[in-house]
Amino acid sequence: MCELELTCEGDADLDFNLFTRADGSGGLRLHYDSAAKRCTLDRSGMDRRFNQSVGEVLDMPLDAPLKKLRVFVDRCSAEIFANDGEATFTTHVYPTGREFNYTMSGGELKIWELNPSVTDEFVV
Repeated sequence: MCELELTCEGDADLDFNLFTRADGSGGLRLHYDSAAKRCTLDRSGMDRRFNQSVGEVLDMPLDAPLKKLRVFVDRCSAEIFANDGEATFTTHVYPTGREFNYTMSGGELKIWELNPSVTDEFVV
C-alpha cells in the first residue's frame, strides 16, 4: 500500500504508468492531455483484465489545468484525486507478481509507503 503525489510541470502533458512489467510495458496507464484538460485512465495493459465489456478506459475532464495528482494504492484498487479532489477516479486492479514497476514523464513524483490499519483477517 502506498500514496503517490504527482506534480505536473507547467502546462505539459503527463504520462504515468503504474504496475508495469520490468521492461516498462503494460500496466495501468494514466495520461493527461494538457490541451484538452483531460485525464485518461487505461487499465487494458494489465495482465488480469476484467469487465472488458463495461470498459477499461475512463476519461476525466478537468475545469482547470492539472497541477497535482494524489494516488492511493492498496491490494486491489487505485484511487486518484486530481487537483485536490476537483475530479476523482477509483478503479480495481489486480496486479500479478511481474507487475511491480512504474514509469513517468512530464512531472515529479513522491512516494510514501503506508502501513495497514488492520492486521487481522476479516472473518464472517
